Amino acid sequence: MAQATDKYDKAVMSLLNAQSINFFGIGEAYITCMYGKLKFSKLGKMCNADSDPFQQYITAENLGLKDVAIAISYDGATKTICDCMRIARMNKATTISITRKHPSVLLRYTEMPLYSVINDLSEAGEKASRRISDQFIIDILYYAMVNKMGYDEYSSQISGVHRAVSMLQIGKEKNKSNKL
Repeated sequence: MAQATDKYDKAVMSLLNAQSINFFGIGEAYITCMYGKLKFSKLGKMCNADSDPFQQYITAENLGLKDVAIAISYDGATKTICDCMRIARMNKATTISITRKHPSVLLRYTEMPLYSVINDLSEAGEKASRRISDQFIIDILYYAMVNKMGYDEYSSQISGVHRAVSMLQIGKEKNKSNKL
């Protein structure tokens, strides 16, 4: 599903040191962007994933040296995504891409390409295998970050996340009891 390269180690270190992690994807790829935002936010990282292409351009323009931009594009040719990565790179952000196609326009603006080895042969435009492969790469990066963080730091961070999320459950119980 994913092709291992030395770029993975560099990508993990960039993500660990990032001030913010910003995802760029359109259509089906945006689902993976949201997945990545959720995963890395749990580790205490400020993350962003905009569905609006206009907002993606603005985000790319606002990135700098301490930020990471991650593009997700199967074919590496989506104009908005390539433009955003070009802008992010011009602004000195670290650029990572998750893609299948080599060569592609996207790779011109990518410091660390991470390749999916899935050939999507599905009919009628269904892209389940692509999405699964892209999310698998996000998981590889996530768990590599967890490993580098160490158990104590990870455990502390996840405990805080669990406390915050548990408020949703308390709120539901309270609302139910108010209705009785």
